[in-house]
Amino acid sequence: MVQVDFCGRKVPIYNERTGTVIVEAEIFVAILPASGYIYCTAVPSQKAEDWQLCHIRMFEFFGGAPLKLVTDNLKSAVISHNSTGIQINPSYSERADHYDIIIAPSRPHKPKDKSMAELAVRIVQMDILAKLRNHRLFSLDELNHTLSQELCKLNTKTTKRYPESRYVCFSKTDEQFLNPLPAKAYEICQWFYNLKVTEFYMITLEHASYFVPYQFMGQRVNVKLTDNKLTDNKVLVYLHRELIAEHQHITTGSSILHEHMPRNHQLQDEMQSDKLLAWAQNIGKQTVHMVQKIMQNKSGYANNLKKLNQLKRYLLEHKVPNMQIEQGFDYAQRLNICAVDRIISVFKIKFTKRQSI
Repeated sequence: MVQVDFCGRKVPIYNERTGTVIVEAEIFVAILPASGYIYCTAVPSQKAEDWQLCHIRMFEFFGGAPLKLVTDNLKSAVISHNSTGIQINPSYSERADHYDIIIAPSRPHKPKDKSMAELAVRIVQMDILAKLRNHRLFSLDELNHTLSQELCKLNTKTTKRYPESRYVCFSKTDEQFLNPLPAKAYEICQWFYNLKVTEFYMITLEHASYFVPYQFMGQRVNVKLTDNKLTDNKVLVYLHRELIAEHQHITTGSSILHEHMPRNHQLQDEMQSDKLLAWAQNIGKQTVHMVQKIMQNKSGYANNLKKLNQLKRYLLEHKVPNMQIEQGFDYAQRLNICAVDRIISVFKIKFTKRQSI
């Protein structure tokens, strides 16, 4: 088991040029009660993403994950804790699943439920932070480097009363009961809660809109924004902890998937000229040339667009290979066939011949 908490005391980080305080660093503290092995780290805030980062660092420091985690009731961990039940923050719950640990929030206003964490906070404040009271630190990295050095001294310290250090006790007790860390590191993310799906089956996040399957209109959903520096960030939409939509993160505009639309909207979307041109570009040059040539006829634009979409659906339904579609449009171009009905007849005749062979 591990108990965690934030120190009541913050550490100021100064601007090296102006000397003003740029951030009041929060000090996260954790302790394994059986051995008294302590960990601490500094983060900018108690927000969910910093709370997650603290735990990732803690598990790496311990070299494994405990079976149980006792925490305070800050909003990054627990949304509500009352007589009706306990509601864990979804991001915290997801991380618990990732590391396969049990979260046990302490009772509100019952510090004895995490008495060892309270003790660890006092030890860190007296043995580590007190030494820094006359020091000016200019970055979180500098602060964490200092904390790491002082933490090593604290965990390896021995006394007459306690001839074995915290680290030695950890090696003999807690270490053997830690679960190995997952092969894939936990992905730090931001969560947005209780967003309503509009009648247009979309949600608004920051300055962009993301669509979800139309069946979820009117529902309240939670949204996860991943923060992966190696790949593109993703927006994941959850309803009752079940993933219902996934998009690439965008800063402006809207992101919609064709399968999210009801059938009548799908048909309308398929009729748009940009979708038709995008399909033609995936086929080849001859297809693009003929589609653009036909669409240039302004007087018959609407009818030609409808007919071309009918041809597109016919080719997709019959799974005509791209090479044969290119050959068909090339044949129509060489014979100067521009009427869409005649082009459709060309493909139907060619397709019938191919089936009979």
